[in-house]
Amino acid sequence: MRRAFLLAMAVVMAAGVGGLGGAARGAGAEGTGKVVKVDEGRKAKALELVKKAGMTDAAGKQRIRGDIGAVAGAIGAVAGAIGDEALLKSAVDDDPDQWGKVQIYTSAAHEQAARGDMVGAKKSVAAAVALLALPEEKGGAGGSVAEFGDHQVVQLQNVALAQGDVGNLTAAEATAARMPASTMQALVYAGLGVAEMKAGNSAPAAGDFDRAEAVLAGLSAEDHSMAWAMLADDEAKTNPERARKMLERMKDPMDQAARAAFIAGRFAQDGRVADARTFVAAAAALVNRAGGDPGAVSKRVGAESALAQAYGAIGDKKAGMEMLGKAAAGIAAEKNPSSLELLDLAIAEDRLGQTDDSDQTLAKVIDALPSDEKERTHVLWLMSEMLAFRGDVWDAADFIDKARVAHLGEEDAVYACVTAESLAKSDGEDAKLEWIDQMKDQAGAVIQRELYASAARGMVEAGENPKVRRFEAMAAAGDAEAMARLGAIFDAGLGVAKDMTAARSWYQKAAGAKDTEAADWLKAHPE
Repeated sequence: MRRAFLLAMAVVMAAGVGGLGGAARGAGAEGTGKVVKVDEGRKAKALELVKKAGMTDAAGKQRIRGDIGAVAGAIGAVAGAIGDEALLKSAVDDDPDQWGKVQIYTSAAHEQAARGDMVGAKKSVAAAVALLALPEEKGGAGGSVAEFGDHQVVQLQNVALAQGDVGNLTAAEATAARMPASTMQALVYAGLGVAEMKAGNSAPAAGDFDRAEAVLAGLSAEDHSMAWAMLADDEAKTNPERARKMLERMKDPMDQAARAAFIAGRFAQDGRVADARTFVAAAAALVNRAGGDPGAVSKRVGAESALAQAYGAIGDKKAGMEMLGKAAAGIAAEKNPSSLELLDLAIAEDRLGQTDDSDQTLAKVIDALPSDEKERTHVLWLMSEMLAFRGDVWDAADFIDKARVAHLGEEDAVYACVTAESLAKSDGEDAKLEWIDQMKDQAGAVIQRELYASAARGMVEAGENPKVRRFEAMAAAGDAEAMARLGAIFDAGLGVAKDMTAARSWYQKAAGAKDTEAADWLKAHPE
């Protein structure tokens, strides 16, 4: 399940899909008129990465070489984020693939809408919509897509979500209806349902969620648990009770528990403590009902680790530590715990402030890696992505370095590209660009361009470090160790810009909450 989830997440991120910002069912709102611009330093670094991706010649002319989705989407995102219309036009003109042009426009639209440039976003969406009426599509703009290949369907998805970004939800629903029944179509409907709820359109939102559920329920009998989990993620944003029912469609109780704990953590970060506690309780009930089947130990340990993190997120550190102890005991009872089980435990220890334990567990992760070189490399890439996505950029970099023993395979490249994007999103030390260069050294020419293109996209997107959000939520609940961790993060610039004022402020709060290490730091660093 974990591998399927990460792959699905990588596909979504590579397609430039994000939260929908639509505010009306018609042509969409014009926005506040206030455009949020990308920091000039990040803009310059993004363009440097674009150049490394091989998308510029000596004169600075943009190029998309061949049908490479990650590259096409990234250049559109960069152009949209920095408001460079000439860059956007040049990229579209130079892409030989019609569907690549659609991806460029929709990626640009998403970034434009996210920064308040609704005029530019609508223009990009209109250009993408015009490209949908291709000669190959029999029946014109309203025809069937039964003969479309996977790549074309992805672009229909991108257009539907871009229409949602600019508030044109009626059109977005019509585009989604043209997609063949699939998990992808279901997730698009769910995303549009979220946008409808944000716009106050409760009846259309309910209809979109109904359609999403009906599509998934009507698919083949194979296990679509991951799709139900992702659907629950979307529905939880507006309808927690309905999301819980979606989780019940997952076949494995421990998978349900882990996903419920994940959603609980997100609720806690967003300040929705009551909802977070409800989902924590649901996850705990599932974990406590787990039997003693040896084959289920691995999933139970993963669910316990996720639940320990969720307890920490809602400020119940005692319960978090108790659940962490159960996870650790479960792993200790196994003869050969997997490296992924150990990584789950290490992340949970880190989230609960047990940094020494986390470091020791990470060392065990390395010892537990598969002996087969190809599989070992693959697991290292998967884990580096998991860590980078959570904002643990330094540990992710360590795994990147250890993964340099073999050439990147196709599936590894998916994780590597998402890792590059996650690393680039984190503010702070320029070392992250060196890590991306290390990743490039293992890749062939095409994957090199995808790596740099993905990093360029990350560079222009929000630079918020997920680790900071997580510890802020814990600190808000009164966790002194979380306050001290924030002080250390800003003191050393760990994944964020070094900020001694912020560091001192957090250390003062931690010391006020009786954290002795914070008090020692303040003594050693008088104002």
